[in-house]
Amino acid sequence: MILRFLISFNIIFYLDYYPLIARIQNYELSVKTQPPDPFVLSSNAGNLDTDGNFILTWTIADRASNYSVYQHSEEITVINGSLTLLLNETKDRSLALTDYPIGTYYFIVVARNNYGQSISNYIKIVIENPKKGEPTIFGYNLFLLISIICLISMILSRKLKKPSR
Repeated sequence: MILRFLISFNIIFYLDYYPLIARIQNYELSVKTQPPDPFVLSSNAGNLDTDGNFILTWTIADRASNYSVYQHSEEITVINGSLTLLLNETKDRSLALTDYPIGTYYFIVVARNNYGQSISNYIKIVIENPKKGEPTIFGYNLFLLISIICLISMILSRKLKKPSR
């Protein structure tokens, strides 16, 4: 997009206290406006994540005023109301996501300015076997070791107490 302005103005110079007036009329000023440049979205999770915690990061989109991050359960081909907005109009270039359950997720980022938008690549992240929700018993390993030692001790003590024939 190109914005064009017609400007008229007077410039006054002083030469030995005598004013010289220059009139400029209908000067055309053109300003080229553009949407943000292309940019790339990535993640530290790669394509497979095992703990449900990862960070989305994206490169700088020149001329971007802000960024919005979206999520979907299927490949993202268009930005519309079916996407889940995770972060709106931020100046940050990363987003930490935590506690995602098992599943497949797609993410995309949109860079915007007053003259348009630029859409990043989408990335697919598969969460497999996250640790969230696994039962944990404090001291379980120690309890198991002590139980095994007691069981072995009981078996050995019974064998030793039996009278031999």
